[in-house]
Amino acid sequence: MVYILLGTGFEEVEALAPCDILRRGGVDVALVGVNGPEITGSHGITVRADLTVDRLDRDALEMIVLPGGLGGVNSMLASPETLEAVSQAWSDGKYVAAICAAPTILAKLGISDGKRCVCYPGMEGQMGGATMVSASTVEDGKLLTGRGPGAALDFGLLLLEKLLLRPVLQKLPAPIQWLYTMVLVLIGWVFFASANFAAAWAYLTVLFTPVAGTAHIWLPGWLPLGLIGAVAATPLGAKLWGRWKSVNAPEAAAAVLCALALVLSTASLVSGSYNPFIYFNF
Repeated sequence: MVYILLGTGFEEVEALAPCDILRRGGVDVALVGVNGPEITGSHGITVRADLTVDRLDRDALEMIVLPGGLGGVNSMLASPETLEAVSQAWSDGKYVAAICAAPTILAKLGISDGKRCVCYPGMEGQMGGATMVSASTVEDGKLLTGRGPGAALDFGLLLLEKLLLRPVLQKLPAPIQWLYTMVLVLIGWVFFASANFAAAWAYLTVLFTPVAGTAHIWLPGWLPLGLIGAVAATPLGAKLWGRWKSVNAPEAAAAVLCALALVLSTASLVSGSYNPFIYFNF
């Protein structure tokens, strides 16, 4: 269950846009009233909450979302039950998401200390020990933050991705995950071999055709480099999907090797001045 907290004066688009996206994605979402069952936002829109904060089921909580709006932020700060629910969600290893001015609540609770965050421009001085990033949305482990109203859709899509898309692969049995990784590697191999389909086809023919004798074929000289790069870049690709988180030097080097292999193979086809073939006997 995702709980979106609404305090009087909350920023409507930052609460309702993510709620809409999550519900369209099939995620269970409840709007939680901090100041009662009916909450009026910063632009005069009154929303009837699904429940009040005192009825929030912390055992069912998967993610807690804090919209911005100065009034809504002040309402949440004035609610001990709200602050306790946010703190417990974080200590229990649940997702904690905040957008616009709401990340300052996390700073006051010490949740954002040492974490990469974004908040409404001009409020960075209230973020304590957080590492501020210039981005629409930022993900650091279980902490998700958004810049402001203009980032509401990106923020909602990030929440949906964390709850619905990535866990699909993570819940698969280990052999299926391994097969998925191998498929990615195969795609990478085909990509780097594509500069010479004839050589790739001949190679596969030799491998999979049970013909006695010796076959003589030509293989691209850059193919081993591309294959190594494709295998090494598989975890890199997963991390790039996670918005450049924790990319280390070896993985970055693998990406460079992949790029080099692609450049060399493309140049050999376009100019004809580089001979990328190595002779193999089978």
